[in-house]
Amino acid sequence: MSSTLLPPLGIDMAKLTFEARLKLEHQQPTRSFANTPHGFEQVATWLRSCGVERVHACLEATGTYGDGLALYLYEQGHQVSIVNPARVVAFRKSEGIHTKTDKQDAKVLVRYCEQKRPRAWSPTPAEVQLLENLVLRRADLQGMKQQEVNRLENSRWDSESRQSILSHIQSLETQIKALTKRISTHIAAHTSLQEPRTCLVSLPGIAEVTAAWLLAEGVSATAFSTASQLVGYSGLAIKEEISGTSVRGKASIDRLGNAQLRKCLYMPALVAMRRDPDFALWVAQMRARGKPTKVIIVAVMRKLLRLIYGVLKSKQPYDPRKAFPTHYAQEEKPAA
Repeated sequence: MSSTLLPPLGIDMAKLTFEARLKLEHQQPTRSFANTPHGFEQVATWLRSCGVERVHACLEATGTYGDGLALYLYEQGHQVSIVNPARVVAFRKSEGIHTKTDKQDAKVLVRYCEQKRPRAWSPTPAEVQLLENLVLRRADLQGMKQQEVNRLENSRWDSESRQSILSHIQSLETQIKALTKRISTHIAAHTSLQEPRTCLVSLPGIAEVTAAWLLAEGVSATAFSTASQLVGYSGLAIKEEISGTSVRGKASIDRLGNAQLRKCLYMPALVAMRRDPDFALWVAQMRARGKPTKVIIVAVMRKLLRLIYGVLKSKQPYDPRKAFPTHYAQEEKPAA
């Protein structure tokens, strides 16, 4: 059955329960369920009692609260969409809806699903899910280490307290090294991760840790049809505000995409700007045109993202001649 014909099911998730609202031709039955495996089975029974075999379920990305239900519905043959909460908020405002309750949120999600038909979700492969857990844990440990380092700046600590902090830092460093090694070993053990990592680390500014982050965030050539889709997913697409002769707002990024992806591209962009000659030349050209530093950094992040898509799509390492053809135009001209 085509997804456009599937009845929409809006699901408002919470930690312990969730509200489900089904849109049928003449009615919209609603029911609350426990966010447990037993509650998932009750959803299946409820849908069958409504005379529905398959639905297009739509729920917001709410951390891990909806993971179990989304996977259950997917395995039962339903189409599932996990949508950006910011888009749902904007949709609610566009519909003139001000009330916000669990039942109302489920109703909004039904309408959003029916009108927008968001893209279908599929479960993350097991090796990518484990990689995501590992890199997130490593980031947590890095954050704890930085907190302890910052505490050392307090000169009021006595010697025993300082030693306690130093010991904790040393313990965290040991755990971080162990996790880094485990991440590398895990990637090397899976061809689906090893091959794209090899291409990613060939890019300026992209090292092993950033490559692991990109793979954990689901960045791949198969997940996106074009580089522009990947840029949009990251929230680095340009948002302009120009209308008529009076509205001339400054262009900016939309920020509706993956914030973690933008975060992990920031430092690689700075490294590429300072260390890679082609990027450095391109940055100098933008500075000469009067572009401010923040705009340049975003442009470099966006350029890196397009190059990431390119090397993953072609399965070939980075080639600066393809990335910056004008820099090598003179070399490619035939001799007179």
